[in-house]
Amino acid sequence: MLQTQTVTTGLLELLTTLMTIKEFEAVRRQLLSDVPIGFFLSGGLDSGLVAAMAKQASPGQALTCFTIETALSSHREGFTDDLPYARLAAKHLGADLDIVTAMPDIVRDFDKMIWHLDEPQADAAPLNVLNISARAREQGIVVLLGGTGGDDLFSGYRRHQSFYYEQFTAFVPAAVKAALARRAANMWVSSSLLRRLKKFLVHFNGDSEEEWMANYFGWLPIEENKMLFNESNREKLKGYDPRRHLIESLQNIPLEKNRLNQMLYWELKYFLPDHNLNYTDKMSMAHGVEVRVPYLDKDLVEFSTTIPPELKMKGLTTKYLLRKVGERHLPKEIVYRSKTGFGAPVRDWITGPLDARLRAAFTPEMCKRHNLFDSQNVLALVEKNKNDVLDASYSLWGLLAIASWWEQFVFTTKNT
Repeated sequence: MLQTQTVTTGLLELLTTLMTIKEFEAVRRQLLSDVPIGFFLSGGLDSGLVAAMAKQASPGQALTCFTIETALSSHREGFTDDLPYARLAAKHLGADLDIVTAMPDIVRDFDKMIWHLDEPQADAAPLNVLNISARAREQGIVVLLGGTGGDDLFSGYRRHQSFYYEQFTAFVPAAVKAALARRAANMWVSSSLLRRLKKFLVHFNGDSEEEWMANYFGWLPIEENKMLFNESNREKLKGYDPRRHLIESLQNIPLEKNRLNQMLYWELKYFLPDHNLNYTDKMSMAHGVEVRVPYLDKDLVEFSTTIPPELKMKGLTTKYLLRKVGERHLPKEIVYRSKTGFGAPVRDWITGPLDARLRAAFTPEMCKRHNLFDSQNVLALVEKNKNDVLDASYSLWGLLAIASWWEQFVFTTKNT
């Protein structure tokens, strides 16, 4: 036992050192520029490490960092406030911190966001990138380095933690899990804890572990999603299961049997390019700002695939090895803080200032014009979400994004 512990400790130290070197080199390469460079500094581990490595690579150079101050509701969103941690990181690094106060007129800015995205997207984070990029450009900074990719490479999302909890349900028969999933679908979600418990239980809706795993990427059960479409479109969707695309893609990595690594493959292949990188690139370029992502340096990505999965997530500790690197460069309060994300008070907006906009966008007349959705079912979902019968705020955000995109790009084109 003692010998095994020594080997494990030695391997951990070696991998931590190697990863430190790889990340340092990745950041150093991204610092090459003939224009001023700034940094996203959310107060989280990923962006904090990028800034710390940049300071080490360019000693004596001032670090100009940007963070966002939002009206984030910790009770409804289930997140902690980023700002105190961003200030702590800036103080530790001796960086200048520019705090961008995000108090958008969301009813007005929603369409602006969709216009720049040029496509529907179910996330409010693009607004944060847009606002920070605008401030950076005002200061003459046209290159920003950020921490995008850290969660996708090294296991940083809450859905990855679900694998830890699944070990306690391994003995439960699949039929019982399916029954639990059906019962959980009717759970009220009046708190972030209940919301996460419901999502964990509902994910057992499926016939295989791969389907269960794919469920973590959805907000509503597939059949509930289909009911939002009008009758003619529901007919077209019969038999369609979006999970099949994810599951079939695992054939590209036939030798990989570890479920965490399989999910990380999905993060890298789909969620990262289709979501995070998509909005980051478009919203930054709306102000002529280039965002660089050192975590996607080729050498660092390749190194990440060699890390044992138990060192990516250890128990409930996500990004375990990356946190070990962080211990060498950042305060532990930042290294081991809970996941926040680049969020915004979506649930407050959907049930508050965007409520009237939602109802107006999905009246029978508007749904007939779009010829996509079923007005009655969408408006019923609005009511269920507002009354905490279920958590559908991000689904409703996505529906509103489609409606906004349709009005700006499809209907306008048809009528010009």
